[in-house]
Amino acid sequence: MNLSMNLWAGELARDLDPGNRLAFGWTALAVALPACLWSAWPIHRAAWAALRTRRWSVDLAASITVVLALGATAWRLLAGGNENYADAAAMFIALLLGARWALHTAQERVRGLAGAFDGLLPLTARRRLGGQLETVAAEALLVGDEVVVEAGERLPCDGEAVGAGAVDEAVLTGETRPRRLGSGDGCHAGCTAVTALRLRATATGAATRVARLLASGRAAAEVVHDDPADRLARWFMPALLLAALATGLGWGLAAGLEAGLAQGLAVALAGCPCAIGLAVPLARAAWVARLARQGVLVREVQAVERLQALHAVVFDKTGTLTTGRMRVVRWRWLAEVDQAVVLAGVRGLAERSRHPASAAVAAWVATQGVLAGATAAVVEEPGRGVACAGPLGRLQLGAPAWCGLDERDLGTASMVAVALDGRALALAELEDPLHPAAAEAVAAAARQAEVHLWSGDRAAPVATVATALGIPTERAHGGCSPEGKAGRMAALVEGGTVVMVGDGVNDAAALARADVAIALRGGLTAALDCCHVFVADPALGVRALPVLIAGAIRQRRVQRRLLAWAVIYNLVAVGCAAAGLWGPLVCAVAMPLSSIATIAGAVVAGQVRR
Repeated sequence: MNLSMNLWAGELARDLDPGNRLAFGWTALAVALPACLWSAWPIHRAAWAALRTRRWSVDLAASITVVLALGATAWRLLAGGNENYADAAAMFIALLLGARWALHTAQERVRGLAGAFDGLLPLTARRRLGGQLETVAAEALLVGDEVVVEAGERLPCDGEAVGAGAVDEAVLTGETRPRRLGSGDGCHAGCTAVTALRLRATATGAATRVARLLASGRAAAEVVHDDPADRLARWFMPALLLAALATGLGWGLAAGLEAGLAQGLAVALAGCPCAIGLAVPLARAAWVARLARQGVLVREVQAVERLQALHAVVFDKTGTLTTGRMRVVRWRWLAEVDQAVVLAGVRGLAERSRHPASAAVAAWVATQGVLAGATAAVVEEPGRGVACAGPLGRLQLGAPAWCGLDERDLGTASMVAVALDGRALALAELEDPLHPAAAEAVAAAARQAEVHLWSGDRAAPVATVATALGIPTERAHGGCSPEGKAGRMAALVEGGTVVMVGDGVNDAAALARADVAIALRGGLTAALDCCHVFVADPALGVRALPVLIAGAIRQRRVQRRLLAWAVIYNLVAVGCAAAGLWGPLVCAVAMPLSSIATIAGAVVAGQVRR
């Protein structure tokens, strides 16, 4: 630009000799070439791809504009003229790449948060070999190896249980209750051992069930979304080229070849899609940055924009609409006992168990101001409960049926019972509380689309949550496997745009098949590989959905305003150039000015309503 300014100043002062004019002109062109060719190579490559597929795009329009500007500059220099458009072309490339870099940088923040197996599989495993235990890398396990897993640890491979045990499969199924294992029963990598386990590996690494789920999710997530700027370019650029050709022919016939070439070039430069190419990525970058400040990280903004027109919204239950943390909501004594002594024993017993229900009971007893009592000979029976020897006798905490009660008389609520020497003493009703924003999120979704609730949990608690939130029971389904959720999603998306909100790998396959997939921080971050949005702030949770829906609607309005400004500017500029009011030099100066105006509009739009 500095070199080109010397040409303009010399033209005004008429004190630039031909030698210096050529030196400044060719040097300006040479300095602009790295930006217009090497830096802009991704744009030219995309333009060539668009030509091969016979479609118009913003990249094709940008590439044509740059080539025309450089070619016209070389032509004018050879003809002895002062006009130089290389600086305008270089600025256009800088602005266009800068806008795309801003959007790319914002989206890279979320791409770096998690890998496919981050936090899901342990890095090491204990393998029994020749009667001895050795610690090896999880990836070194082979099919047939005997693996030992302690209570509370994640399984490093798929396998068959050797002996009895129990696993928490919530990561895959959403079921809040552990599954009891018998010898030979299958279990899967990523699940948590509730009791110490021995298992024989049947699949490792990429062959495990969770790895296959994530791989299928990533493949299904590779969807190409249309761009409004490209749609605009499909008709704008052919019309612009026709206008430039018509202008050149008209002026050529009226005033000669020189005038025809000059005004045809002026129309091409005036109609350069600088503002059109900048409007969408800048508006998106401003929106993504604003959402990031709120704890919502957008991975694929084009997909999220589709929230403005929804057909259905699908929610997972545990950890999405609920907090994922069980609590005691009612404690009922069934017999006359020394309550303080029994509660002390119950707390001591519950604190020795890793079961979520035991943790809820221990927390409730602590609120009663009772200290944990001494326990001895603690035994945990998978799928039943935990028992110990106490001062009063054998104390049990677990399933009501195991404690001597008939579960058919207890309704649909989750219950645990306390028994002493086989006699039921107390009954605790548990619940997984709704997320504080669950009602708000469901209501916001219901105003835009039909709402569904899918969960791997039992049908009864799923129906209870659906009723509490006003979700029709025919759209609430319990007992859904990860593959089952994916199948339901494949059928649902045929009816229109579908958004799914989930929080774990058990949702990954279904999330990947949704048009808009939102993963919450409450679950494993491996699901991020299949999602368009990641809610990084746990306090925000499902409340992010109404924020995203409102933002998508407003984002589309902002984009339309910026594109409308760009089109109006281009039409006015083309008209002035075609009428001879603007020459090539004026159009070259106006080209970056329109880009700067678009940048200002996008920045202002991004700062409103944080």
